[in-house]
Amino acid sequence: MATHIGYAVPEGSFGFWKERLAQHHVTTEENEIFGEKLLSFNDPDGMQLQLIISAHPDGRKPWTTRDVSQDAAIRGFHNVTLTLRSADATAKVLTDILGYSLKKQDGNRYRFATGTIDTANIVDIIEDPATPAGRNADGTNHQKSLSGWKTTIS
Repeated sequence: MATHIGYAVPEGSFGFWKERLAQHHVTTEENEIFGEKLLSFNDPDGMQLQLIISAHPDGRKPWTTRDVSQDAAIRGFHNVTLTLRSADATAKVLTDILGYSLKKQDGNRYRFATGTIDTANIVDIIEDPATPAGRNADGTNHQKSLSGWKTTIS
């Protein structure tokens, strides 16, 4: 199931985001994955959101507001992270059907990307055999079926 959503932000913006999130009583944590700096926090439903300084330049027009200037604004999606008991089946869908390729691996974390676009082209998989099964609740991902909405659980 999708457990992390990453958004691209510019170099030097973490100070702004830490202060802004702290003003809203949101706890953050800095980390690095595959050489990219990230600032993580949870949304109210428990989904982990990550602000990521991409290893590759992101020239997309930032989303600015009265409170968020261009030098800190989000550029758009960077990646999604799926946490799965086994990576094999999803990895095959990504590579054999959707045209992604495995770019990096660090322990139980795999990074897949497509070269058809330059941004928002990354799917990370964390393989964790002990992860609990997903459940239908706030913050889960849904897809439309002929009979209505259903939760996709990995």
